[in-house]
Amino acid sequence: MVTTSKIIVNQAAVCAALDLSTTHVNRLEKEGIVIKLDHNKYDLIKSIKRYIKRLKGQEGSQSGEDYYAERARLTKAQADEREIKNAKAKGELIPIEVAEMVWCDAAILLRNNLLNLPNKLSHVVAPLTETPEIAEEIKKELIHVLESSNVDSENYRIESGG
Repeated sequence: MVTTSKIIVNQAAVCAALDLSTTHVNRLEKEGIVIKLDHNKYDLIKSIKRYIKRLKGQEGSQSGEDYYAERARLTKAQADEREIKNAKAKGELIPIEVAEMVWCDAAILLRNNLLNLPNKLSHVVAPLTETPEIAEEIKKELIHVLESSNVDSENYRIESGG
């Protein structure tokens, strides 16, 4: 195995190695793909490497983006879009507006129930003298408020727009 960093050849050898016409090689030379060292002397190894990168879309493309990375990004975006459509069709995904309404209603209901606690508890804890008893009554009422603050999901209409 021969290891070398440069193999100097003439234009005819570059054309033969890349299977291109001299016109095409001249154009690639102007683009910086084919490396010309001197009059009719070319660096074959660098030229082949750059030409392969060009073919892969890694070098010399107008947008400068890697073709394969862009293709993978597009494929992922399409898969994500299909996954979202499937989740909507199964009813696993709801519109943000509906989620926002449900959470706002739940927060308002919980807030109102918590603000009513002093009125509900004042007559219950007033006669009590022991701290553990008072704490137990407050805890029991808090649990009741939290369990009864469920929003009825039947009040919300979810339209599948897909």
